[in-house]
Amino acid sequence: TIMRASGTLGTGISIAAGVSNVTIMNGAISSNGGTLTTGISAPGVNSGILIDNVTIVGATTCFNLTNVRGFSIKNAQTLTCTTGLSLTTCTNGNVSDSAFDGASTAGITMQTTCKGIQFTDVSASDSGIGLDITAGGATGIVCTNFMAVNNATGINVASNGNKFVNCNTSNNTVNGIDVITPAAGNTFIGCNAGGNGGDGVNIASTGTGNTFENCTAGGNTTHGFVVGIGNSFAKCSVNGGTNGFEATVAML
Repeated sequence: TIMRASGTLGTGISIAAGVSNVTIMNGAISSNGGTLTTGISAPGVNSGILIDNVTIVGATTCFNLTNVRGFSIKNAQTLTCTTGLSLTTCTNGNVSDSAFDGASTAGITMQTTCKGIQFTDVSASDSGIGLDITAGGATGIVCTNFMAVNNATGINVASNGNKFVNCNTSNNTVNGIDVITPAAGNTFIGCNAGGNGGDGVNIASTGTGNTFENCTAGGNTTHGFVVGIGNSFAKCSVNGGTNGFEATVAML
């Protein structure tokens, strides 16, 4: 199924609230030079949503899921949008083998107590922010082989208890990873945050209990790691760049 907007189209496909067990496969939704507000929308209390092999071009928000409990997105692609994937109060989801690139604001944004969502082999690059976990209540987010490069900031985390494994947040114009208030208890394993225009990893002075293992942050313009307070670093390297590990003002 190919849907193209002529002039103004609010939403390409809207899944009504309360509807479950919906499959959308093998299609493209494009603004075709017109105005497309949302590519695919699930506005609330849905479950069992499967989106597979769908490309959305030119939407303000390409995929917009709210209060969806149990979903799978795979082989998805977004192009020329404001936000690639927006998740609000969603739980128990899997996103894999997908690219949410080229978004002017954020490739992926999660808001308001998203829980138990896994990202595997996903790209959010060439955007304002690659992955923006803005909600302090978002927890149990697991990113594996996640790529967030050539953004302003690669990954922005403001929540607790999430895990990032083998993620690449290099070559962003500002920071590779921002861990901001009230983020605590997040784990980063085998991640690369090198070659960024600011810091590789910047942890806010109030961010505590975050763990970095076998991570690299070399060749950044400002610092490798800005370490915050009460965070741990094991077998991390900072070869190249201006400074390696930098204490925050609160630690001095």
